[in-house]
Amino acid sequence: MHDLVGLIAPRPMLVEAGSYDPIFPIRAVRASVAKARSVYEVFHARDHILADYFEGRHQISGRKAYDFLRRELAGANQDRAKPSSQRPKGRV
Repeated sequence: MHDLVGLIAPRPMLVEAGSYDPIFPIRAVRASVAKARSVYEVFHARDHILADYFEGRHQISGRKAYDFLRRELAGANQDRAKPSSQRPKGRV
């Protein structure tokens, strides 16, 4: 996963992972998120990558995801309304 993160960084990203996910084992997800944070550090955007580790299997938790999506999508819409010279750096 962390190798693909370079295509997303420095834009905000949230990773959800269930502790009993048989498809994406939690240990591997945690390791990938740690490596992904180093990619975000290159962009000085370590706080733009978030993780939600929850009790569960391969499912959507939503504990953080829905607020994250509301916040980030609202911000993206506001940024698109501005001329490109006024948009924050690192957001598309």
